[in-house]
Amino acid sequence: MAKKLIEGIDHIDIFVKDLTKYVDFLQNKLGLEMIRKTTHRGGSVEFRTPPMETVIEVHQTTELYNPEINHIALRVRGIQETYDWLKSQGVVFDSAPKFSEPTGRWIANARFPDGKRLQLTSTESPQVQR
Repeated sequence: MAKKLIEGIDHIDIFVKDLTKYVDFLQNKLGLEMIRKTTHRGGSVEFRTPPMETVIEVHQTTELYNPEINHIALRVRGIQETYDWLKSQGVVFDSAPKFSEPTGRWIANARFPDGKRLQLTSTESPQVQR
């Protein structure tokens, strides 16, 4: 039986062609609270959904492919322990947990079986076990 490591969805990251229209839609039509703007990957804006505080992050993109969900991020307690355990179960990771300065989160990017990105996040600093 799998360990229960996931606390909930931390955020959903969406690539969009027109960031201004998405910001207007999420803020002025849906009434979501804007919590931050960042400059990473060409600029992004994050909104919080009540009451569970899941973040919807939208990124401007000029890529030729169709805009789509970039990744789903799951909030975990103990990112290093979760990373170590999932890796021991054969889950493929792009890198070990690292701190993302623009968002204030620890992140570890894993891959779903088909290669799509799954991100683990935590606001707790990881305790690296040696």
